Order: sequence, then structure tokens, then C-alpha cells
Amino acid sequence: MVSLRNKLEVGTLIDSVHHLYVITDTSFNLSRNIGIPIHGILGSLFFRSNVVAIDYIKKKITVAHSASDLGLKVDKYDSFPLILENDRVYTQAHIETKEKRFENQKLLLDLGNSNPMMLFQRQLSHYVISPPYIREYLGMGFNGAVFGYKNRIKSLRWAKYVVEYPIVAYPDSNSYDPVKISKNRVGSIGNQILSRFHVILDYPNQRIYLRVNKNFHKPYVVDMSGLEIVHDGFEFVRHRMLYQDMGENERMEGRTIVFSTQVNYLIELHATYIVNQVRPNSPAEQAGIQIGDQILKINGRMVGKMKLQDIKAKLQSGEGKRIKMQIRRGDKELNISFELEDPLSLQTYKGV
Repeated sequence: MVSLRNKLEVGTLIDSVHHLYVITDTSFNLSRNIGIPIHGILGSLFFRSNVVAIDYIKKKITVAHSASDLGLKVDKYDSFPLILENDRVYTQAHIETKEKRFENQKLLLDLGNSNPMMLFQRQLSHYVISPPYIREYLGMGFNGAVFGYKNRIKSLRWAKYVVEYPIVAYPDSNSYDPVKISKNRVGSIGNQILSRFHVILDYPNQRIYLRVNKNFHKPYVVDMSGLEIVHDGFEFVRHRMLYQDMGENERMEGRTIVFSTQVNYLIELHATYIVNQVRPNSPAEQAGIQIGDQILKINGRMVGKMKLQDIKAKLQSGEGKRIKMQIRRGDKELNISFELEDPLSLQTYKGV
């Protein structure tokens, strides 16, 4: 549904004729995959009249009417032109694989894509997905789950910057309509690459300003367990406690149910996480983890108080690290152990 001429306020910026699209399909759930409550998407209509600065280190977005109003030393950034088509932002970059170099390719700047890069293989002439590669779940699109391949390429050369050995996702051709893709577009630069920079997007003047941050030289990593874990709501967890072991705040906040003068129960609301996908031949699959399993503990720590991004970080923590999981399957609780394995090892790609 479309609701016309709403008033949208973000800080001191006001859009008094904002059109709002309302999705009534309950299966479209961003919160499930991101792990925090997402109530909507602030789209391009709001940003196209402003300048937007993104500081990934401080986790801060600044919006202003001009670059000079941002309070930043813009002269320390490198600036180059953007391509603005239908309220979407594109750039030109060079792609180099083991076999070939593709000059001046048109790529969408996609802050919503968690992969470093995405390429449409059939949009590039004679493009080969070089081994090693893996096939796995790539994410959710408007048409449902998207599957495809992942590998590494030698480099992405963007303006004066060289991004070495980024991981690239290749969605299956049936997950997108080539007719609807912008003319000459071959893929996207995603959030993992953009997060290596301090970024200023000047939509009115169609320019981008970049300055590398402290994460620029960090290697790009992939999940080493083979699991895609999603947020699946909340549950109440009861802890048995002795009264004298409780802190004063817990006694005063009324969060306890007293059954006797000696024993009390602390009731807490914990997030629940389930396995949404398992990559074939991955350590998790070989250990017996299945789609639908609920994750209870990782390495002895209850996941109910963890953020989804912290869980995913543990599953990317390093080749050979042992992961011990306690899971719930139906009415059974199981303990499963496996070692992390990098299917796209940088050393293997370099031939080390």
C-alpha cells in the first residue's frame, strides 16, 4: 500500500510530503535476518536532496544540505564522480580475476548488501568463476531466498584504491531479471568494502568522497561454520536463585517471583536463534546440525543475551578453532562440536 504526503522528521531535516510504502506481507521480515528490530527502510527520496557522511568506525551517519555543513575536513578525502540513475548510485571500477581484467565496469553502490561484492556472471563476457568456490545461501530478496556461488577475485580497482582478494557473490540467474537491471550494470559494491572507508555521498552534485579507515587492510572473511543463523523471536528464561545471592537492584525492580523465603526465580527475556540454512559439506553439516535447530549455547555461553552479529563473528573467528554448540531439536537438547574451516582460504588462493 502507498500512503501519500506524510511528514518525516530525521533530526532537524523535515520532508513534509514523504510518500510511504507499507508492506503487508508478513513473510518479509528484515529483523529476522539482521537480529535487531527493523521497522522500515529510509529510501532514496529522502537522501537525494542531501549530503550523507557515513562513519563506520563510530557508527554514525551525518546528513546535511551541503558537504561544507558536515563539520568534516572534506579536503582530506578523495573525490570522484558518481552516476545517478533512477535514484540509485553507480560507480566505475576495474575488476581483475585470475584469468582476465575487466575495465571500467558499472557497479551499484549497495549499502544494503552485506557481501563485499556481487557480480552477475552472464553480464560479463567470458567471465569464469575461478576455484576455489562454494555454493551457498546469499540472502533474502524481494522474491525470496537467493542462492549462488562465492569465490575470491584478485582485486577491485576503484579510483586510486586497490581492494585485494575480496569475496564475490554470484546470484543464480533465476534470482534476478536482466531486463530490469540498469543498462551496462554488472554487479554491486557492498557494505563490507564500503565499511573500509569514511564515506561522503553528495547526491545533489553526484560525487563521492572517500578516505580509508583503520579497517582497510583487514582481510575479507566468509562464515567458516557453514551456518546461516537468524533471529526467531524471544522466550522467557527462568533462573533459580538464592535470595542472598541477588543484587539490591534485582530485589527492588520487581523482576522476581518469590516462592519461599529462601528460593527466588529471576525471569529474563532472551532472544532465540535458529539455523536457517546449512552449507553442503561444511563443518556444521558434517557435525549433524540441521535446518530448524535452535542454538542454545556457543562455547558454553548462552546465546539469548548475544547479538546476531556477535554470533556470526564467533563463526568467522579463525580456521581450526573449535566450536561447541548446544542445540534444541524438537524436545531434545544435543551437544555438537566441530572445527571452523575457511572454504575460501586466502592462502589457498595465493598458492601459499
